[in-house]
Amino acid sequence: MSVPSSQLISRLSNFPPLSVSGVLDYQAYTNPKKCAIYDDEKSFTYAELYQRVVVLSDYLLSRGIAKGDVIAAYLPNCIEYVIVVIAVARTGAIFTPINPRFKSFEARAILKQAEPVCIFTTKAQVKIVNEALEPLTTLRPIIFSVDDGATEKFFSGHPPPHYQSTSNDRPIVNLVEGDFF
Repeated sequence: MSVPSSQLISRLSNFPPLSVSGVLDYQAYTNPKKCAIYDDEKSFTYAELYQRVVVLSDYLLSRGIAKGDVIAAYLPNCIEYVIVVIAVARTGAIFTPINPRFKSFEARAILKQAEPVCIFTTKAQVKIVNEALEPLTTLRPIIFSVDDGATEKFFSGHPPPHYQSTSNDRPIVNLVEGDFF
């Protein structure tokens, strides 16, 4: 039996508008121990996912990310991708996905138009990101390399590593086991 659309709209109008991060906030409050997300290697409850999202969004804000800034992700489907998406939404920044199958010239077109202030990617894809950025000399995003389930140290109070300089002098933050994810 389906609900008539007028009844559905009436029911939905009783709920406050929710943002992407607002849905997580609600679930973390009402179902903190329920599994929120999992993959072959790990899983997080709503409370754990919420904690990681808040820590990452607070870190981004502390690095000067502001409402309207663009943050790109050149990541495969993974838990880290979800954390980045929700953390970016929480900061008020604009999230721009880049298909991880794209070659450098395809990624370049998106980066040129989006002009992100930072890019989340994997160590294996940093080279492609740098190749895409090479001709875009005015674009200087921070590159966050997320690998190996990188957050436990960060969540236990250890700050992320210092920036490393790349051959084209773009800062890279290597997020290794335990930094963010």
